Amino acid sequence: MPHLCCLLETGYKEEDALEELKRQGLQNPYSLSDPSTGEVKLYGEMDKLPFAKELKSIKEISEIGTPFIDWENQWETFSPGYNNGYLYINLFEQELIDHPAPALKLLPGPGFGDLSHPTTRLMMQMMKGMVQGKTVIDIGCGSGILSIVALACGAKKVIGIDIDNDALEHAQSNAELNGLNSIVWTEPEDFVFNASESNEYLFLINMIPSEQTVAWNSLKQLHQLPGHFLVSGILEQNRSKYLQECVDRYGEYISEIEEECWSAFHFCK
Repeated sequence: MPHLCCLLETGYKEEDALEELKRQGLQNPYSLSDPSTGEVKLYGEMDKLPFAKELKSIKEISEIGTPFIDWENQWETFSPGYNNGYLYINLFEQELIDHPAPALKLLPGPGFGDLSHPTTRLMMQMMKGMVQGKTVIDIGCGSGILSIVALACGAKKVIGIDIDNDALEHAQSNAELNGLNSIVWTEPEDFVFNASESNEYLFLINMIPSEQTVAWNSLKQLHQLPGHFLVSGILEQNRSKYLQECVDRYGEYISEIEEECWSAFHFCK
């Protein structure tokens, strides 16, 4: 499958461009910014090369070989709490636990979730007081950051799901680094779930709306489970439409928090 590089058009948001590209069939997307020029490039795989003129948010599209990405440099440049090769997360300082404990450590890698983006920070805020004793299902687990935090905060069981095998390997390495080896990492098609394992579920979903729809539709065995849903990745201008569309999926609206132009929601069903 061809690997593409898409240059963001001036004046458009990265998230809007990703939405457009995913409607065209883009898979395994990620983005890189050039601090010196301000250019944003979106990468991913697609069956065919679309025409840039058909996409409002894309200035130029080219087919490339699989690019080398210096993840350590990316995390060092953009991730708060990154130092000497690791991203450090102090759960006590972030009020996720009520006692001092050694900071969690994450290695740089391809999985999304390095605290550089507001959506991940919002998720961690929403998780306060919500994790203890729950079976946590992290849909789109990326680097494993939310799964790892959940287990460290007292979750009964944690399952991390992602379509990207590289991200799952990255997540597993991060869990092992912290001695949290009981997390189950899986792709959606390999996911087998025994609903009798627990009756207290907490779902973590940090994705833009189009990704949420695809991910949820691939996990039909979860659709009837009751539980709490913590959901992030919604831009302010999409809030009203999103709430109308997702109420049947996630249940009753409970609360929300915001950072910059992003929102995270708590639902329950």
